[in-house]
Amino acid sequence: MSAVVIGETVRRHVTNVFYVALLLLLVMIGFGVASFNTPGAVWPSLVGLLALVAGSGVVGPEFSSGTLQLVVSRPLRRWTYLLSRVAGVLAAVGIAGTLAFLAESVTRLLRGTDLVPWPLLLNVLVVALTTCALLVLFASFTRAYFNIAIYFLLQVGFSATEGILALVRGRGGAMGEFLRVHPEIEMGVTAASQTLFPEVVPHFDAVWIAKALVVAAIALAQACVLFSRREVPYGAD
Repeated sequence: MSAVVIGETVRRHVTNVFYVALLLLLVMIGFGVASFNTPGAVWPSLVGLLALVAGSGVVGPEFSSGTLQLVVSRPLRRWTYLLSRVAGVLAAVGIAGTLAFLAESVTRLLRGTDLVPWPLLLNVLVVALTTCALLVLFASFTRAYFNIAIYFLLQVGFSATEGILALVRGRGGAMGEFLRVHPEIEMGVTAASQTLFPEVVPHFDAVWIAKALVVAAIALAQACVLFSRREVPYGAD
């Protein structure tokens, strides 16, 4: 990977007024939620939102604005550029998550309440990586910010499919009986949804982490192939 690209990506975020405002918000939330019974009840969702926003702009804007011509004209492999951008985004998300984690942890320590489990931060970053990997994959063959639309459509589609299958199974009839006889259909849809869009768990789960990392690795590998072969437009896409 390229340290220059990673550093520039991080610099873009830390000098962005909205990112700085989010950091301050996360720190304040970390201090505020230290009185809650459940550690880490709020800030992981905001860090996930940051991963969505930051991950959606890793690739797409370069194609749509035409600035990718400047990138490919340099002695830098496209896959190196892509993975470096992802690493930079993940570093920016990691900074935000770490600050929120430390703010709540230190406050809970001073108050003598239940501490935030350390695996929570790790799992938040794992989910952020999976989110960014999927967004980069979708961006490797679409225009700017179409990737986040595909991401949400898939997420909503899986949820709707699960609901429809449960409704059909409950109503009975030939289709309902078929679903009761073959529960693996619903289980397969649920498993696919949980694999592509994992929810953060507060405890350390090696199997859960490994599964999420495999999904991220596959998505990034496919993104690198598509990104390397995609034709770079002259000017804006």
